[in-house]
Amino acid sequence: MAYSNNTNYQQFIYQRDPLREALELYGTPTVIAFGVFGNIWAILTFYYTSIKRIPATHSMMALAVVDNGVLITILLMTWLPRQRIDIYNKYGWCQIIILCNFVSIFLSPWYLVCLLIERYLDLVHPSSQWRIKTTFRARLISIGLAILALAFYLHIAWIFGVDEQRNLCGLWPGSANYYHKLNIIDTIIVVLLPTICFVVLLFRLLLYMWYDCQTRRSLRCLQPNLRQNANTTTIVTNYKPNTVINNPTNERICPTDMGFDLTTMVTTITFATIVLTLLNNASRVAMTFGNRRFTKIISYFSIVNNLNYACRFYIYFIVSPTFRYHLRELLLKTCKCIIVDFCRPRTTEQDIPAQNISNNEMQTIPNDTQN
Repeated sequence: MAYSNNTNYQQFIYQRDPLREALELYGTPTVIAFGVFGNIWAILTFYYTSIKRIPATHSMMALAVVDNGVLITILLMTWLPRQRIDIYNKYGWCQIIILCNFVSIFLSPWYLVCLLIERYLDLVHPSSQWRIKTTFRARLISIGLAILALAFYLHIAWIFGVDEQRNLCGLWPGSANYYHKLNIIDTIIVVLLPTICFVVLLFRLLLYMWYDCQTRRSLRCLQPNLRQNANTTTIVTNYKPNTVINNPTNERICPTDMGFDLTTMVTTITFATIVLTLLNNASRVAMTFGNRRFTKIISYFSIVNNLNYACRFYIYFIVSPTFRYHLRELLLKTCKCIIVDFCRPRTTEQDIPAQNISNNEMQTIPNDTQN
């Protein structure tokens, strides 16, 4: 729920509405807790396992980071002030939190668009020079988008502030007309354009996957007795279809390259994003372009919209066996390190390392003990 989605939200935030208050009191912290927990584990899995060698995982890492940014700013803006932990309505924090909220909400759909474009080029146009072939390019795109978003929304720090009389964070007097024009631009680039890209690219990817599935089925019917030499070749069916990797040394192939079904993961989270944000985005578009009746309705849709930022780790876990494999390996490695560190004998301040003892002292130690 961006602050830009709720320009008039402050006007009725303190009006009594039992259903909305119950959703914000119990639903918001529950969704945020599960979302932050899942996104942290997604970041750790993508960063500390061998799947970080795949360029698309760096965009997924960036997506998990900005999703956590959205969830944490929502917690600071809406839930904590009701619990009398009011960081948001203080000068300085007000501008920082709103800026982080705008930047994170801008980056979340556009990182997903980058993932869709990467999958589209990798599958449909594998020989294209615009493919993201290296992790360096993926990191460069993610950092470049973040810098662009920060520069675009930097004006937020000057048009928002704290009203000293009501002690509320909001627009400065005289900035309403300026903000309304910026809100129209923000709605177009954060809601309309990414949604169009989602629909077009998702349709093309699903069409390609259906065509590829039909082609494979036809080949299996035409060549039922076809066999492969497992010692010399390995066919990659998920990450890069229809490619063959030579393996003359019989080395163990990492399951990252064989089972990490990026296409399924990206198409699933894109479909979930379209479904979970549909009502909220439709209400925001209607409210931005003149229909203020949706101002209160949008507060009910926000809890469903927040699920979009909280569910992606669980989608990865459900649809990708390789993600589950690497997550399990990371958990086992973490538990092993904790157990080894816990069982390691502790040294006291009186213990002297052996390398700090001179040869003469080492020779006198047995004599002293004998005496």
